[in-house]
Amino acid sequence: MALPALYLSPHPHSAHNARVLVALEYGGHRARVMDTRREAQAGDGAAGQTVAGLPAVEAESGGHVWGGAAVAHLLAPAAMRGSGSEDATLVRQWTSYADTELLPIACATTFPALGLLKPNKQAVDRAQVELRKAMRFLDDHLRLRTYLVGEKITLADVAVSCALLLPYQHVFNPQFKKPFVNVNRWFETCVNQPEFRRALGEVKFCDGRPPESGEKSAGGLCRGAERMVEGAPLPAGGPGHEGGAPQPAPAPVKKTPAQLKKEAAKREKMDKFLQKQEKMKEQQQKMPEKKPKVEKKEKKDLGVITYDIVTPPGEKKDVSCAMPDSYSPQYVEASWYSWWEKQGFFKPEYGRDLSEPNPKGMFMICIPPPNVTGSLHLGHALTNAIQDSLTRWHRMCGATTLWNPGCDHAGIATQVVVEKRLWRESRQTRHDLGRQRFIEQVWRWKHEKGDRIYHQLRRLGSSMDWDRACFTMDPIMLPEKLMCGAGKNRMYHD
Repeated sequence: MALPALYLSPHPHSAHNARVLVALEYGGHRARVMDTRREAQAGDGAAGQTVAGLPAVEAESGGHVWGGAAVAHLLAPAAMRGSGSEDATLVRQWTSYADTELLPIACATTFPALGLLKPNKQAVDRAQVELRKAMRFLDDHLRLRTYLVGEKITLADVAVSCALLLPYQHVFNPQFKKPFVNVNRWFETCVNQPEFRRALGEVKFCDGRPPESGEKSAGGLCRGAERMVEGAPLPAGGPGHEGGAPQPAPAPVKKTPAQLKKEAAKREKMDKFLQKQEKMKEQQQKMPEKKPKVEKKEKKDLGVITYDIVTPPGEKKDVSCAMPDSYSPQYVEASWYSWWEKQGFFKPEYGRDLSEPNPKGMFMICIPPPNVTGSLHLGHALTNAIQDSLTRWHRMCGATTLWNPGCDHAGIATQVVVEKRLWRESRQTRHDLGRQRFIEQVWRWKHEKGDRIYHQLRRLGSSMDWDRACFTMDPIMLPEKLMCGAGKNRMYHD
């Protein structure tokens, strides 16, 4: 009976080939390893497939099983697929991780170093970062484990170790491998198994030197393809050499003058770079050692500094004591405003007789009355700061100055607020109380809450004459008091 044919990928660095050959050794199967390049020309069997479909093996049904994961699963013994449903699931998990996550970044890191891909610094750097993350993940997983799944080598170990084979041989120098002790121990255990050595040969690790351009498949990656698995050796020339006769070595490619010129320019540039590096090292050796930097003293958290000297309201602040080390608004602003009010600094009568005209003129403004229902916000602070600056400037210039404070009754808004409060406290409406009693409730609420705005204005330092403060519902502000002119049918208002 003819042996089944095994078709390997023609790629010299195929990790799928390595996985299949290792599984073949563990399974103890015999197969005819076919030269895919020669069979593809003849149009025979699985060789007619694309490279993405290889490796492949003839199935008993007459068809072909293709793909590295599927072929390795078919050729490996049942024990390597996982003992029990949970272990079998974990084996599939790790083989999927090797194919979809680990192998792409391993190839992206290694192929440019082997000259199989055009170097792309950004892509290589990104792949190296992802590969380092994967190594850290594997190292944590293997910290207390000998193998990835269970206590024996499974297809999970074969798939992951074959995915890392090229990086370990060409990229992972000793400095890179140093943090990943557990992965290194596991990888060396795998590749030194007899089945791995028969399939892949002796694996040589990267020593920090760049790979040579003429280097063949890493560590005998396709060694199993150089012999018949049944034990009989292939012709001396190996696959691809018909009749065992060795093919003549290809003639070296002659480089064009432009290529030679370009290489000479690169060598010259590299020599200049090395000379510059040596010169910089010499200069660094000659330079005196830098003095150690003096550590800066940590800033002490002084906390909130307050004015603690007892000062009765209206009395002048004691300024004879020492000033604090840092600025504190609570300390600076304390006790001043009540003294300003008591001295009458903000009244137009201060320092002069209003019955006599002031030759420097007059300046009087009225605050845009804020609603009594709310609190001042940042917009009020901005407009009041501007008005206060104008008022103080005219007062300093000697003009008779008045800034008149006040607030608006905001009838509808106030009514809504009082109605909500009345319902919350006594479950009554304004209709239950009646008009007069409801108005009394509104005035009571105004006396309780209305002073909050005036307190905020005082905290801002506004230079207003508080004896002239007005509320839009005060008796003096009623319409009949504002009427003027010959008839009662005209009223001047804002």
